[in-house]
Amino acid sequence: MDSVKISENILGDLIAPDTRWQYFDFTLQNLKQSVDTIELSANVPEGVRSQIDICKKLFLYSYFVYEFATIAMERSFMAIESALKLKYKIDGEGEIKGTITLKRLLDWAVDNQKIEERFPGMKDTIRHLRNSFAHPERQNINTPFDAIWCFSENVKVINSLFDVSQSSSV
Repeated sequence: MDSVKISENILGDLIAPDTRWQYFDFTLQNLKQSVDTIELSANVPEGVRSQIDICKKLFLYSYFVYEFATIAMERSFMAIESALKLKYKIDGEGEIKGTITLKRLLDWAVDNQKIEERFPGMKDTIRHLRNSFAHPERQNINTPFDAIWCFSENVKVINSLFDVSQSSSV
């Protein structure tokens, strides 16, 4: 088995942009601006917020380690799951005993109008992508732009869970 080789110039490599970014004509400042436009609503609890903050940092560091964009996207699916569990508890559904599946949480959230199923099959898409990251058969690498778009969509789902106007009308 081949081991990963660490460059002799590891410190220099850490501050050099990943060469794959050259194909996108995109700077670190452009990346930061893109990430900064994705915001959580003020009502999102700190536990979920800290997970999204880590995703944002990973996106910025993807300028130096390309694969970090995919990892950030992966983590945003875990943040959705955390947000769903938290919302389930907050809304008085009780403590989660044992295992509660992501499917059950998504069904509960859509059925109780906690989130809007913005396109047919949204719940299945979220489950499929989250499961493919949680139980990988191979390493997937997404382009940073695909990953940022997906991350942005996941943040919209999280924001909708904690939207005060939506919660009060349900």
